[in-house]
Amino acid sequence: MTLDDGFDRTVSDWLDQEAGRGAPGYLDEILTRTTRTRQRPAWSSLERGLPMDLTDRRPLLASRLPWRPILLLAALAVVIAAALLVFAGSQPRLPEPFGIARNGSLLYAAKGDIYRVEPATGVVSVLVAGSADDSAPAYSRDGTQFAFIRYDGPTRSSVMLARADGGDIRSATGPLAGLELFAWSPDGTRLVALHRAESGMPAISIVQRASGGALRSLSLGYVAPVAWVDWRPPDGRELIFEGHPKFGSNDVGIYAIGPDGTGLHAIAPALPDGPAYGSPRLSPDGARLAYWRWEPSEVTGNTDGWTRVIELGTGVDTQMRYSNLAAEVNAVFSPDGSQVLVERQAAVAPYPAQMLVVLADGSAAGVAIGPTFAYDSPHAFGFSPDGQQVVLAVDGSPTRFYRISDGAAVPGPDELVAYPSWQRLRP
Repeated sequence: MTLDDGFDRTVSDWLDQEAGRGAPGYLDEILTRTTRTRQRPAWSSLERGLPMDLTDRRPLLASRLPWRPILLLAALAVVIAAALLVFAGSQPRLPEPFGIARNGSLLYAAKGDIYRVEPATGVVSVLVAGSADDSAPAYSRDGTQFAFIRYDGPTRSSVMLARADGGDIRSATGPLAGLELFAWSPDGTRLVALHRAESGMPAISIVQRASGGALRSLSLGYVAPVAWVDWRPPDGRELIFEGHPKFGSNDVGIYAIGPDGTGLHAIAPALPDGPAYGSPRLSPDGARLAYWRWEPSEVTGNTDGWTRVIELGTGVDTQMRYSNLAAEVNAVFSPDGSQVLVERQAAVAPYPAQMLVVLADGSAAGVAIGPTFAYDSPHAFGFSPDGQQVVLAVDGSPTRFYRISDGAAVPGPDELVAYPSWQRLRP
């Protein structure tokens, strides 16, 4: 008996025993082995690289190879293909960086630590604790990680990174002077930071997520960035920022520059700061920029804060009116860009403020949401990822949630006393 004969009989007996029994019980073992087995290197099968002999015209006969090993190899190929499909299907499906998403966890800072709260259950978990003073957590747009600011002293701070579960905490930038803010790129691979360079001049720098502190500061010529910078949606092809036309000027304009440092140009002219461009926000499609300016109303003539929207493609700048009150400021676009959440303020003392949800084009009257609050108290508001709720955080009060459909309050955790970052999940 030859070795081939013994192999044929063994395989034949095995096939006879196992035929017709449905899914084999050893499938999990085969999947485990096949997913861990690497392909053989090319040098172990040198004939794959040799030229074929095309002079032999005889037909290739199936009898040249035993048929039972062929069946076994075919079965293994099917198992491997199934394992690859299972592996691909097990990978998490991430949300798009902009647009409607499913509501996930809430992230916030309190007493120098970073916390996560599940809005459905109210369960609170501490993700980053210790003696360090940490603040301003922000999820990446795919919800898989977050960044936050760690204060390294009275004048220096670092942007820190962590997984969504709080693991793998590390520095993204190293200590920076005068760090004002940071923002995630749409794809979550980079951050932009507004800070001061070692020379003391204001700077905009790009940091790769995994660089561990390697900053690349952009050359801005005579423009001095101030207060705000963000990636232009949906692909981050530009950075949009506020800036003085030159260092020492009190005028403020809106500028754009490529993340590679090329293409610096003005989007909106430099104007005396009054503010000229208050609370700028980009629409999810990157086509519009909303801000507010202290100026006369084009309807009533009275001077107050009025929301304006710039069409970035054409430069057309329009004053918007959403109600008949004395001021409408701090506009925030909904995740799909169809609505705007704006703060309206009464015309008489003590000038109470209230959130107003309106169509982005101002074609219909807005709907008041939530209670009134003091306009001069520290506060923040915005939309949930699914666009169905708004969140309001007022200093000294628990953060509250409200349905847009009817303005009703939605139960939330009383422990949440800061404006949170809301994790985006795939719908």
